[in-house]
Amino acid sequence: CSSDLLFDDNTTGAGDGYAIDFVKLLVNTKSYSYKAKAYGYIKDSVTNQPVGNALIYTTGNRSTYSDKNGYYLLDSLPAGISLFSVIKAGYDTLTRLVDITANDSVQYDFRVLRENTIFSTTTGGNWSDTLTWIGHVAPADTNNVVIQGDVDVRVDKVRCKSIAINTNCSLSLGHIYNDFLFYVNGNIFNNGTVLGDPQGHNLSVILKGNIINNGLWESASVFFAGKQNNNIEMGNSGLFKYIYIMKEDSTTFL
Repeated sequence: CSSDLLFDDNTTGAGDGYAIDFVKLLVNTKSYSYKAKAYGYIKDSVTNQPVGNALIYTTGNRSTYSDKNGYYLLDSLPAGISLFSVIKAGYDTLTRLVDITANDSVQYDFRVLRENTIFSTTTGGNWSDTLTWIGHVAPADTNNVVIQGDVDVRVDKVRCKSIAINTNCSLSLGHIYNDFLFYVNGNIFNNGTVLGDPQGHNLSVILKGNIINNGLWESASVFFAGKQNNNIEMGNSGLFKYIYIMKEDSTTFL
Protein backbone atom coordinates (compact mmCIF):
# COMPACT_ATOMS: atom_id res chain seq x y z
CA CYS A 1 0.00 0.00 0.00
CA SER A 2 1.41 3.41 -0.91
CA SER A 3 0.23 6.98 -1.08
CA ASP A 4 1.43 10.22 -2.61
CA LEU A 5 1.80 13.44 -0.60
CA LEU A 6 1.02 16.42 -2.84
CA PHE A 7 1.88 19.96 -1.83
CA ASP A 8 0.57 21.80 -4.90
CA ASP A 9 -2.53 21.75 -7.08
CA ASN A 10 -2.02 18.57 -9.10
CA THR A 11 -3.46 20.18 -12.23
CA THR A 12 -1.91 23.64 -12.27
CA GLY A 13 1.05 23.31 -9.94
CA ALA A 14 -0.16 26.36 -7.99
CA GLY A 15 0.81 26.64 -4.33
CA ASP A 16 -1.80 25.33 -1.92
CA GLY A 17 -0.84 27.12 1.28
CA TYR A 18 1.42 24.59 3.00
CA ALA A 19 4.38 26.10 4.80
CA ILE A 20 6.81 24.35 2.46
CA ASP A 21 5.86 26.65 -0.42
CA PHE A 22 4.85 29.70 1.61
CA VAL A 23 7.24 32.09 -0.15
CA LYS A 24 6.14 30.82 -3.55
CA LEU A 25 2.53 31.33 -2.50
CA LEU A 26 3.01 35.04 -1.83
CA VAL A 27 5.27 36.08 -4.71
CA ASN A 28 4.36 33.72 -7.56
CA THR A 29 3.23 35.80 -10.55
CA LYS A 30 3.47 33.14 -13.29
CA SER A 31 0.81 33.13 -15.95
CA TYR A 32 -1.59 30.18 -15.73
CA SER A 33 -3.56 28.55 -18.50
CA TYR A 34 -6.07 27.22 -15.95
CA LYS A 35 -8.50 29.93 -14.91
CA ALA A 36 -11.32 30.24 -12.39
CA LYS A 37 -14.07 32.63 -11.32
CA ALA A 38 -14.94 34.10 -7.92
CA TYR A 39 -18.11 36.00 -7.07
CA GLY A 40 -20.10 36.97 -4.00
CA TYR A 41 -21.47 39.77 -1.88
CA ILE A 42 -19.91 42.45 0.29
CA LYS A 43 -22.03 43.21 3.36
CA ASP A 44 -21.82 45.29 6.51
CA SER A 45 -20.84 42.89 9.30
CA VAL A 46 -23.18 44.58 11.79
CA THR A 47 -26.27 45.54 9.80
CA ASN A 48 -26.02 42.88 7.07
CA GLN A 49 -26.78 45.64 4.54
CA PRO A 50 -25.06 45.45 1.12
CA VAL A 51 -21.93 47.56 0.69
CA GLY A 52 -21.71 49.05 -2.79
CA ASN A 53 -18.69 50.55 -4.55
CA ALA A 54 -16.25 48.50 -2.47
CA LEU A 55 -12.96 47.68 -4.20
CA ILE A 56 -12.17 43.96 -4.34
CA TYR A 57 -8.50 43.50 -5.15
CA THR A 58 -6.65 40.22 -5.52
CA THR A 59 -3.31 38.71 -6.46
CA GLY A 60 -2.02 39.65 -9.90
CA ASN A 61 -3.51 43.16 -9.97
CA ARG A 62 -7.02 41.88 -10.67
CA SER A 63 -9.77 44.06 -9.23
CA THR A 64 -13.41 45.08 -9.49
CA TYR A 65 -16.03 47.05 -7.56
CA SER A 66 -19.19 45.79 -5.89
CA ASP A 67 -22.48 47.08 -7.28
CA LYS A 68 -25.29 48.71 -5.29
CA ASN A 69 -26.39 45.27 -4.09
CA GLY A 70 -22.90 44.46 -2.85
CA TYR A 71 -22.35 41.93 -5.66
CA TYR A 72 -18.94 41.48 -7.27
CA LEU A 73 -17.50 39.18 -9.96
CA LEU A 74 -13.85 38.40 -10.73
CA ASP A 75 -13.18 36.07 -13.65
CA SER A 76 -10.03 34.77 -15.33
CA LEU A 77 -8.38 34.29 -11.97
CA PRO A 78 -5.34 32.00 -11.73
CA ALA A 79 -6.06 28.74 -9.90
CA GLY A 80 -4.44 28.37 -6.50
CA ILE A 81 -4.25 30.56 -3.41
CA SER A 82 -5.09 34.25 -3.87
CA LEU A 83 -5.02 37.07 -1.36
CA PHE A 84 -8.29 39.05 -1.50
CA SER A 85 -8.55 42.58 -0.11
CA VAL A 86 -11.81 44.50 0.31
CA ILE A 87 -11.38 48.27 0.54
CA LYS A 88 -14.15 50.77 1.20
CA ALA A 89 -13.98 54.28 2.66
CA GLY A 90 -15.35 54.29 6.20
CA TYR A 91 -14.63 50.58 6.71
CA ASP A 92 -11.65 48.63 8.00
CA THR A 93 -9.76 46.95 5.15
CA LEU A 94 -10.45 43.21 5.06
CA THR A 95 -7.94 40.65 3.75
CA ARG A 96 -8.51 36.92 3.27
CA LEU A 97 -6.66 34.02 1.64
CA VAL A 98 -8.94 32.24 -0.84
CA ASP A 99 -8.29 28.82 -2.41
CA ILE A 100 -9.44 28.79 -6.02
CA THR A 101 -9.74 25.55 -8.02
CA ALA A 102 -9.01 25.45 -11.75
CA ASN A 103 -12.04 25.88 -14.03
CA ASP A 104 -14.31 26.37 -11.03
CA SER A 105 -16.80 29.11 -10.15
CA VAL A 106 -16.96 29.71 -6.40
CA GLN A 107 -18.84 32.10 -4.13
CA TYR A 108 -16.94 34.02 -1.46
CA ASP A 109 -18.91 36.53 0.60
CA PHE A 110 -17.15 39.14 2.71
CA ARG A 111 -18.43 41.06 5.73
CA VAL A 112 -16.70 44.36 6.48
CA LEU A 113 -16.68 46.32 9.73
CA ARG A 114 -17.12 50.07 9.92
CA GLU A 115 -14.27 52.12 11.32
CA ASN A 116 -14.52 53.29 14.94
CA THR A 117 -17.05 50.63 15.92
CA ILE A 118 -17.68 49.98 19.62
CA PHE A 119 -19.45 46.85 20.90
CA SER A 120 -21.33 46.54 24.16
CA THR A 121 -20.76 43.49 26.32
CA THR A 122 -23.39 40.76 26.16
CA THR A 123 -24.34 41.59 29.76
CA GLY A 124 -25.08 45.21 28.81
CA GLY A 125 -25.58 47.92 31.43
CA ASN A 126 -25.65 51.69 31.69
CA TRP A 127 -24.58 53.52 28.52
CA SER A 128 -22.27 55.86 30.46
CA ASP A 129 -20.57 53.08 32.41
CA THR A 130 -17.29 52.08 30.75
CA LEU A 131 -17.78 48.50 31.98
CA THR A 132 -20.76 48.23 29.63
CA TRP A 133 -18.42 48.36 26.62
CA ILE A 134 -15.78 46.01 25.30
CA GLY A 135 -12.49 47.84 25.78
CA HIS A 136 -13.95 49.87 28.68
CA VAL A 137 -14.49 53.03 26.63
CA ALA A 138 -17.95 54.61 26.38
CA PRO A 139 -19.06 55.68 22.87
CA ALA A 140 -18.49 59.20 21.56
CA ASP A 141 -20.18 61.05 18.69
CA THR A 142 -17.69 59.58 16.18
CA ASN A 143 -18.39 55.94 17.10
CA ASN A 144 -20.60 53.37 15.41
CA VAL A 145 -22.26 51.42 18.22
CA VAL A 146 -23.37 47.79 18.34
CA ILE A 147 -25.67 46.74 21.20
CA GLN A 148 -25.06 43.09 22.15
CA GLY A 149 -26.97 43.10 25.47
CA ASP A 150 -29.52 45.27 27.27
CA VAL A 151 -28.26 48.85 27.47
CA ASP A 152 -30.10 51.74 29.13
CA VAL A 153 -29.60 55.49 28.88
CA ARG A 154 -29.61 57.39 32.18
CA VAL A 155 -28.13 60.73 31.15
CA ASP A 156 -29.26 63.44 28.75
CA LYS A 157 -27.72 64.20 25.34
CA VAL A 158 -25.95 60.93 24.61
CA ARG A 159 -24.37 60.94 21.15
CA CYS A 160 -23.06 58.42 18.60
CA LYS A 161 -22.52 58.13 14.84
CA SER A 162 -24.81 55.16 14.20
CA ILE A 163 -26.33 52.38 16.26
CA ALA A 164 -27.28 48.75 15.64
CA ILE A 165 -29.28 46.73 18.16
CA ASN A 166 -28.81 42.99 17.81
CA THR A 167 -31.55 40.35 18.08
CA ASN A 168 -32.74 39.71 21.68
CA CYS A 169 -31.00 42.91 22.84
CA SER A 170 -32.44 46.29 23.78
CA LEU A 171 -31.85 50.02 24.10
CA SER A 172 -34.01 51.68 26.72
CA LEU A 173 -34.52 54.84 28.74
CA GLY A 174 -33.36 53.97 32.23
CA HIS A 175 -34.66 57.08 33.99
CA ILE A 176 -38.21 57.45 35.29
CA TYR A 177 -38.64 61.22 35.40
CA ASN A 178 -37.75 62.89 32.10
CA ASP A 179 -37.55 62.26 28.38
CA PHE A 180 -33.86 62.23 27.47
CA LEU A 181 -32.40 63.22 24.10
CA PHE A 182 -30.35 60.66 22.19
CA TYR A 183 -28.36 62.05 19.24
CA VAL A 184 -27.56 59.76 16.29
CA ASN A 185 -25.66 61.25 13.38
CA GLY A 186 -26.33 58.32 11.02
CA ASN A 187 -28.74 55.38 10.91
CA ILE A 188 -30.50 53.20 13.47
CA PHE A 189 -30.66 49.47 12.71
CA ASN A 190 -32.98 47.75 15.16
CA ASN A 191 -33.10 43.97 15.26
CA GLY A 192 -33.97 43.91 18.95
CA THR A 193 -36.10 46.28 21.07
CA VAL A 194 -36.23 50.07 21.53
CA LEU A 195 -38.29 51.14 24.53
CA GLY A 196 -38.94 53.81 27.13
CA ASP A 197 -39.16 53.41 30.91
CA PRO A 198 -41.93 51.69 32.91
CA GLN A 199 -43.50 55.07 33.70
CA GLY A 200 -44.20 55.78 30.03
CA HIS A 201 -41.40 58.24 29.28
CA ASN A 202 -40.03 57.99 25.74
CA LEU A 203 -36.52 57.64 24.48
CA SER A 204 -36.34 60.76 22.29
CA VAL A 205 -34.00 60.29 19.33
CA ILE A 206 -32.57 63.17 17.31
CA LEU A 207 -31.67 61.47 14.04
CA LYS A 208 -29.91 62.58 10.86
CA GLY A 209 -30.13 59.25 9.06
CA ASN A 210 -32.71 56.53 8.57
CA ILE A 211 -34.48 53.88 10.64
CA ILE A 212 -34.32 50.23 9.60
CA ASN A 213 -36.57 48.33 11.99
CA ASN A 214 -36.58 44.54 11.99
CA GLY A 215 -37.45 44.26 15.68
CA LEU A 216 -39.81 45.85 18.19
CA TRP A 217 -40.00 49.64 18.41
CA GLU A 218 -41.82 49.79 21.73
CA SER A 219 -41.71 53.46 22.64
CA ALA A 220 -39.48 56.17 21.22
CA SER A 221 -39.97 59.58 19.62
CA VAL A 222 -37.90 60.53 16.57
CA PHE A 223 -36.96 64.02 15.46
CA PHE A 224 -35.41 63.90 11.98
CA ALA A 225 -32.83 66.69 11.70
CA GLY A 226 -31.66 68.43 8.51
CA LYS A 227 -33.05 69.14 5.05
CA GLN A 228 -32.16 65.75 3.58
CA ASN A 229 -34.78 63.07 3.04
CA ASN A 230 -35.12 60.44 5.75
CA ASN A 231 -36.52 56.93 5.40
CA ILE A 232 -38.23 54.50 7.74
CA GLU A 233 -37.99 50.87 6.65
CA MET A 234 -39.59 47.87 8.31
CA GLY A 235 -38.86 44.21 7.64
CA ASN A 236 -41.30 41.31 7.92
CA SER A 237 -40.37 40.81 11.57
CA GLY A 238 -40.52 44.51 12.44
CA LEU A 239 -43.20 46.19 14.56
CA PHE A 240 -43.76 49.82 15.53
CA LYS A 241 -45.87 49.76 18.68
CA TYR A 242 -45.47 53.49 19.27
CA ILE A 243 -43.43 56.08 17.38
CA TYR A 244 -43.87 59.85 17.35
CA ILE A 245 -42.17 61.53 14.38
CA MET A 246 -41.19 65.14 13.73
CA LYS A 247 -39.04 66.74 11.04
CA GLU A 248 -36.65 69.61 11.74
CA ASP A 249 -35.47 71.33 8.54
CA SER A 250 -32.52 73.08 10.12
CA THR A 251 -29.18 72.52 8.42
CA THR A 252 -27.52 72.18 11.82
CA PHE A 253 -27.78 69.18 14.09
CA LEU A 254 -30.17 70.05 16.94
